[in-house]
Amino acid sequence: QEDLRSDIEFYCLIFFILSCVALVCYTGSGSSFGIASTRLTGRIQSALLRNTLRQDMAWFSAPGRGLHELMARINSDAGNLAALSGVVTGTLFAIATSMIGGLTLALVVAWRIAVVLMTCVPVLVTAGYLRLRILTKSEEHHRNAYNKAASIAAESCRSMRTISILGLEQNVVQRYQKALEGPYKSGLRFTFASNGLLAFSFAITYFVYALAYWWGSKNV
Repeated sequence: QEDLRSDIEFYCLIFFILSCVALVCYTGSGSSFGIASTRLTGRIQSALLRNTLRQDMAWFSAPGRGLHELMARINSDAGNLAALSGVVTGTLFAIATSMIGGLTLALVVAWRIAVVLMTCVPVLVTAGYLRLRILTKSEEHHRNAYNKAASIAAESCRSMRTISILGLEQNVVQRYQKALEGPYKSGLRFTFASNGLLAFSFAITYFVYALAYWWGSKNV
C-alpha cells in the first residue's frame, strides 16, 4: 500500500539520521575522552618520575622499590587515573544522557512508557554500575597480569652474562614460561566471566526497553 510504503520510508530515514547522529556523537565523545585521558596520563607519569628521582638512595633500598616495581607502580597509578578520566567518565556521561533524554522524550510522546522506565531506573543504574566495575576490573587485570613475567625478563636481561656463563638459559626460560602460564589461564577465566557479566548488563537495558514497549502497547 502507498501509505504504508510512505511510512516505512519515513521511519527508515529517521533511523538513518539517528545512526548518523550516533556515529558523530560516539566518535566525538570517544576521541575527546581519549585525548584528555592521554594528556592526563602523560602529566601524571612525568610528575611521578620526577618525584621518584628526587628520593635519596636509602629510599630505593627499601623492599618493594626495585626498578621493575617502581615502573609498574608508575604505570599502574597513571593507568587507574586514565581509566577514571576516559572509559569510566565517558560511560557515566553516556548513561546519564541516555536516561535523561529517554525519560524526557517518553514523557512527551508516551507517558505509559515513561512510567515503566522510571520504575526500572534502579535496575538500569545497577546495570550501569556493574558495567563500569567490569570495565575497570578488566583493564586493571590485563595491565598487571604479567608483571612477574616482565620482572623475570628484565632481571634476565640485566644478568645475561652470568646466565650464559653458568648455562642457566633453559632454567630462565622455564621460569618465564611458568610465570606466563598462570596469568594466561586466569586471564582466560576472567575474560569469559567478565564478558558474560558485561553482556548481561547490556541485555538488561534492552529487557527494560521491551517491557516498556510491551506495557505501553498493551494499555493503548
